[in-house]
Amino acid sequence: MAAKDSAYSEKKSYQTPAPKPTEPAKLTPGVQYVGSKLQYVDPAGNILPVSAAPETYNPEKVGMTSPGITPQEVARLAEEKRLAKIQKDKDDADKEAARIAALAGNKGITGGPVGGGNIPGGVIGGGIVGGTTTGYADKLAADLLAQQKADAAAAAAAAQLQKQEARANSIAVMRARFKQYGLETLATKIEQLTIDGASEATITLQLQETPEYQTRFKANAERIKKNLQVLTPAEYLATEDTYRQILRSYGLKQFDTDEYVSQFLSNDVSPTELSNRVQIAVQRVQNADPAVSKTLRDYYGIGSADLVAYTLDPATQFQKIERQVQAAEIGTAARIQGLETGMGVAEQLAAQGVTAAEAQKGYATIADILPTAEKLSAIYGTTMEGYTQSSGEQEVFNSLASAQRARQRLSAREVAQFSGAAGTTKGSLASQKSGQI
Repeated sequence: MAAKDSAYSEKKSYQTPAPKPTEPAKLTPGVQYVGSKLQYVDPAGNILPVSAAPETYNPEKVGMTSPGITPQEVARLAEEKRLAKIQKDKDDADKEAARIAALAGNKGITGGPVGGGNIPGGVIGGGIVGGTTTGYADKLAADLLAQQKADAAAAAAAAQLQKQEARANSIAVMRARFKQYGLETLATKIEQLTIDGASEATITLQLQETPEYQTRFKANAERIKKNLQVLTPAEYLATEDTYRQILRSYGLKQFDTDEYVSQFLSNDVSPTELSNRVQIAVQRVQNADPAVSKTLRDYYGIGSADLVAYTLDPATQFQKIERQVQAAEIGTAARIQGLETGMGVAEQLAAQGVTAAEAQKGYATIADILPTAEKLSAIYGTTMEGYTQSSGEQEVFNSLASAQRARQRLSAREVAQFSGAAGTTKGSLASQKSGQI
């Protein structure tokens, strides 16, 4: 019976459900005892050390809000929070000191932890930590001030170095520029102006007022008087170089001088015009037939030694020079045929565009027909219009019909005189000289 009761009891115990475990009571957020230890419960129910409690939990008021906390506990809580703050300040100071040491390259500034890293309550209460922390803070402040001064000095030195480098670069640039102008003598003035802090623009303006600069670019003063645009140094030098290249390419080194080049610039002679002048001077004057040089001298009183200089003289208009040389070539063409034409006629033909080649051909024709025409004019000139060299020039170069008719009538009269006819016939016209035009 006892065994049966025991089995029944086991069966009954097996069938009876186990009691549910009791859930822990929810804690109210705040500073309170949890078990036998004073803890801080945050709003989420997490149990944390009292030191984690926010500042709103004033330790002095804990006793009023948490029944059962003794005044001794309140004092201990306040001491814990004070120590926690000291430790935090010390940690922040260590971090700042380490940062400064890293910047300065001196890792000895960081110092050691207060009290060897452990801050016992009794020691702090005795005032040792307070004094040590104050001394450490003073040293840290001194180190910070020294580092700031060092940083400021380094920054000032870097700025001064940068300023010196900029000044040296500016001096080098200005020296190179004015050396290109041929004004190396201004180097000392450039350096002094740069040291005084003048900008490149200011230096350039001041140097332009120096006698050296005005002498070097003296053509600009003449251009101003003639209401011509002032050339920049770059334009001035480039034009000078072009002038000199043209003169040297034709072997006219005697004119490759500052004086001649300045005259070209003063009179605004373009490189193209100078090239044309040089071609005339070399090809049509210097290397021309001596007869052309003689005609130039006879017409215009220009000596052989002055012919090229006269041609290159920028004060003489290029069109005038070209016309005079062309007139001399026309006069020379007449002289070659034994004829003499005046300067006025030669210049008129040159103005009409008669070239040297055309003049040679035309005066050859005139020389062919003129002797007969002048002979007939001498015979019949009292009753008929005569024919002269001027008539021949009008007929040949200007295609003047009246001059041609005058010559033809004289020829017809001569034919009629010997044939007994009183007028011009087809036969008489057919018998005219083949050289007439």
